[in-house]
Amino acid sequence: MALYVGGTVLSGGGSSLETFRNKIVNGTMDVSQRAQSANSISNSTSTFHTLDRWKLKTLQGGTWGMEQKKLEDYTQQTLGSTDIIPLGSGLKSSLKITCETAEASLASYSYTTLHYALEGRDLQDLSYGTSTPSDSTLSFWVKSNVTGTYIVFFNNTDYAGGISQSYTINSANTWEQKEITIPGDSARKYRDDVNKSLTIDFYVAYGNQSGALNTSWNTVSSSQKATGQVNLAGTVNNEFWLTGVQYEKGSSKTDIEILPYDANLRRCYRYYYKMDSTVQYARLGIGHATSTTVGSITIFPEVAMRIAPSSVDSSNLGLWKTGTVQSVSAVTIDTTTNTKYSTAINCTSTGLTSGDVYQLIGNNSTSSTLALNSEL
Repeated sequence: MALYVGGTVLSGGGSSLETFRNKIVNGTMDVSQRAQSANSISNSTSTFHTLDRWKLKTLQGGTWGMEQKKLEDYTQQTLGSTDIIPLGSGLKSSLKITCETAEASLASYSYTTLHYALEGRDLQDLSYGTSTPSDSTLSFWVKSNVTGTYIVFFNNTDYAGGISQSYTINSANTWEQKEITIPGDSARKYRDDVNKSLTIDFYVAYGNQSGALNTSWNTVSSSQKATGQVNLAGTVNNEFWLTGVQYEKGSSKTDIEILPYDANLRRCYRYYYKMDSTVQYARLGIGHATSTTVGSITIFPEVAMRIAPSSVDSSNLGLWKTGTVQSVSAVTIDTTTNTKYSTAINCTSTGLTSGDVYQLIGNNSTSSTLALNSEL
């Protein structure tokens, strides 16, 4: 276990390690702004359902439930292999997916994976595309009721290259820590920008396994990505648990970097910034009516987002002026004034007075939400 203390990460023995060496944001599975659980996920390849930065992607690969399991939700922890986190690791949360509808016979295009995307600028220290690229290491805790071979696929989305590595779950329903070392790639670089450059897929089901597994950096065909992968979608109630995911420079893992919750949350805000209400009329923003049906409200995220937000999620909102609330029926982003530092949103309503000041509030609801999306 490693702890973040005053800008320094201390390992279990007290020696200092590089802060923020883990390139995975929310690898400890502590942050889940959208929801703690979701069910009936099928044929979904672009939606974030629960945990921040983690996407459950599935195409004709069964129907799934996805949830965040938190130690704080349990008044008593049962010792043994049924624990929601690996005991003694210092971790407090995990990601769990459960097969709800089976797909025993997978088509060649079928798959289910836990998907993570990284920005190019976070990968520059690996020196890919040079004569001296660095190795990197992925480590994680995993458990499942289905033992056997599982595949992790790394995909360079900038320059069409990929590499797969296998690992084995040896004991059913038992947390096991795995370590995978990825050799550096001198042939392909990562662009130095805020766009997607690398994706990591933790496959749990994969249909096309006709080719040999590709275990070095190459242009990869679909038949070479996950050969040997067990079919976790084959039976209802099969489970896959994941936590403590760390991807770092170097040929061996270091202790898992556990950041304080507030630091982890602020890193997630870069991609998805959500405000929600625990009181009926929470104040969320202020602006003015540009017409009798539109209120323009400016939102200032707590951190600069990755890029100007591309979409907004909202529910149960109203525009308030001197004791009167007008319900908001739709919220869109004003693209003419949208930046990663501030975002103007257009709130569709009725009965507004053009030019007057309005506050955006929760509309008599303790579940009001407003969220800006800058995900990869």
